[in-house]
Amino acid sequence: MVRKAEAADLSEIAEIITVSFLDDFKPISRNKNKVKRFFESCLSPAVFYVYEEDGVLLGVTALSDYSSGRAIKPDKKQPKEAFGFFRGTLFNLFVRKHFEEIFCHDYFTALVEFVAVRPEARGRGLSGKMLERILADTEYRRYLLDVKDNNLPAVKTYQRLGFSETRREKAPKKASFSYVVFMRYDKAANNEAVGKKAYMYRPE
Repeated sequence: MVRKAEAADLSEIAEIITVSFLDDFKPISRNKNKVKRFFESCLSPAVFYVYEEDGVLLGVTALSDYSSGRAIKPDKKQPKEAFGFFRGTLFNLFVRKHFEEIFCHDYFTALVEFVAVRPEARGRGLSGKMLERILADTEYRRYLLDVKDNNLPAVKTYQRLGFSETRREKAPKKASFSYVVFMRYDKAANNEAVGKKAYMYRPE
């Protein structure tokens, strides 16, 4: 079942994001507990959707916009509390800016963030089901997201849902991928393409 997240989901949301994005934090910390503590301190459950099955959260996705701001809002204090003074300072100098970058410049645009599924539940199309629900429940004109170019299952899922690539940015040195792929979904165009019927995601 896909539903809006609640405040009580905070710890599980942080855990799923940590497991899914831990490699991205390797320059700062390889300690799972520290990374989870960081996410717990600064994520906003109000902008998240979750996939729940038998009382367990299996997947999460955030949808932020011009009003809400980004799904993760770290201040300068939180990284130091989670990672220590030195590594927290490195985070503030080199990483925090990525969480502060603004993508939604009007009230008609939303940003899809932190699409993540527990490892044991991957391959079941859960990320597609969460995004399908988001696209059906919300009334934005356009939806933006970015994905690593080597995450082919995610790229294919987004394409099936109607997202199209708009640009690429070269990955940082020593990254495990080559490009960050930016994608966009235009609601009116996609509704017209399917005869103005709701797009139904069906995994292969």
